[in-house]
Amino acid sequence: MNDIQSLILEISAKIEAARQQLVEASIDTTQKKKRLQMLRAVQQEWQLRVECYRRACHDLRSAEEGKQLPFPLEHYERQKEKEERIIRRIAGLFQ
Repeated sequence: MNDIQSLILEISAKIEAARQQLVEASIDTTQKKKRLQMLRAVQQEWQLRVECYRRACHDLRSAEEGKQLPFPLEHYERQKEKEERIIRRIAGLFQ
């Protein structure tokens, strides 16, 4: 497993732990609701970026194998790098 895959697993677990901690926290219901909404938004963005990263990796593998794709190989390499940067930036919020 490479470092980005390890990071994905680690941050996914931290997001779930933060959600569980918020659910169990004894804070004002209104405040809890706001924090859970914010965490849900972060979790949705995280899931979207992880999916985009996985799709970029799949497309890159397909391009490297010589399969006919609509864009040149460099496009898929740049897309994978872009998604890695975004994943690392979001991960920084939880480190």
